[in-house]
Amino acid sequence: MASFQAQSLEQSLVSLFAVTFALENEAWESKIRTLMDTRYNQTLGKLIRDAAKELHLTAELTTELEDALQKRNWVTHHFFREYGAIALSTSLLYEATQRLEAIWPMFEKTANNIHILVIEQLVKSGKSEAQIQAGIEQALKTYLNEKK
Repeated sequence: MASFQAQSLEQSLVSLFAVTFALENEAWESKIRTLMDTRYNQTLGKLIRDAAKELHLTAELTTELEDALQKRNWVTHHFFREYGAIALSTSLLYEATQRLEAIWPMFEKTANNIHILVIEQLVKSGKSEAQIQAGIEQALKTYLNEKK
């Protein structure tokens, strides 16, 4: 769940870049996929630095994102080195589980804070929050049906 929520944070940042780009550019449809592909290939650290600067994130949110980056980097790059022997030790497994369970809610909260900014940007385009939520639910339904 920690890895999933960290990835959710990254996806939310790319969505924020995309929706902001769409609002600021009239002929965006042909360029949005390129923008998103480019952003998906960047590190989370670069996404955060660019978002702070280009999207004018608050200092508080930027600090929250930087903290999330440090924790995400630990999960991604150091967790298995530190806890690789969890199959051999019940106490180590418990410790690893506790650390991950303590981390993932922070990722979820931070991703949600970015999601709120995405929604706010979409509202600027003239859609209501109810319309946006209905669109999200329809996209999720379509996605789940395609996976069947």
